[in-house]
Amino acid sequence: EGSRGVEELISPELANWIKLNAKDLKIRQTDRRWAAEVVNDFRENLLKFLRNGDQPFFQSADFLTSGSYFEKVKIHNPDEFDMMLKLQAPSRLNMKELDGGLFYQIDIARPTRSPIQAFLLENKLTLSSSKILSEMYRLVRKFLKTYQVPDKCFRWEVNRKRPNSPAVTLSLICTDNSNELISVDVVPALEVHPSQGWPLALRNGPDVDNWLGKKVRQEIKSLPCFFVPKRLKGRNLSKETKAESWRISFSHIEKKIITSHGNKKTCCESNATKCCRKPCLMLLKSLIEGLKQRFPKELDDLCSYHGKTAFLHTMSIR
Repeated sequence: EGSRGVEELISPELANWIKLNAKDLKIRQTDRRWAAEVVNDFRENLLKFLRNGDQPFFQSADFLTSGSYFEKVKIHNPDEFDMMLKLQAPSRLNMKELDGGLFYQIDIARPTRSPIQAFLLENKLTLSSSKILSEMYRLVRKFLKTYQVPDKCFRWEVNRKRPNSPAVTLSLICTDNSNELISVDVVPALEVHPSQGWPLALRNGPDVDNWLGKKVRQEIKSLPCFFVPKRLKGRNLSKETKAESWRISFSHIEKKIITSHGNKKTCCESNATKCCRKPCLMLLKSLIEGLKQRFPKELDDLCSYHGKTAFLHTMSIR
């Protein structure tokens, strides 16, 4: 929406160079189609397996597509996919802040005999993030014993569990040379009932009034929030608190923000200046990727998500 104003500050040659380079970062349609077919087949069959499986709490699960591929800001190759597996939480939860708004201990309001009881701690109230993640690993491994990739030249493998990761990571392997073509993160995500609302520290929602408008902000606040099984780092916490912590996730909100237009909503009409937030984010991701290749040790902890977060914050305060 502000691309015309930006172009007035830089030379036409530089503006054209930026547009061309952003265009080169887009994934080719043929590559996108093949990867989508493989990943969608895996996702659909995993969901069927879970709904007919031996774990009742996972039988009502559903997938929430998130991440750069589904936001259409993935660059170069369609080689990484994120999938959040939505698990329905009870209608009332007690969400105890552990670090000021990002990590939480999740307790059910009262003891229950529903399927979620298999994932409670000994106190019969605290929901165990480690049990949920371990069960996710078990179910995915069991699924892969009978699942066949449509193209028999490939197979899915579960990667070694990464410390502090909330995901079950799989790799699509070529059977001929064992090269990895695609990586998929399956993240179990506890969906908080909309009637519960967001945690108190976040209840006002993102400050996007000037960018997207107050109506979009209200729409965002009406959406549910999710918690993923992420271990909290810290010295002043008990081992149980660290192991059983949950991190709040707004991946679906980020997707809505990225795919929404500005508050004037005229930026992509036929005769208007096209909004440039997606190309800018793609260029930023490419810059981070290049810097990491040039300074691998110094920037080892930096990832594209850091850039995306900074980008969204910058857009909201413009």
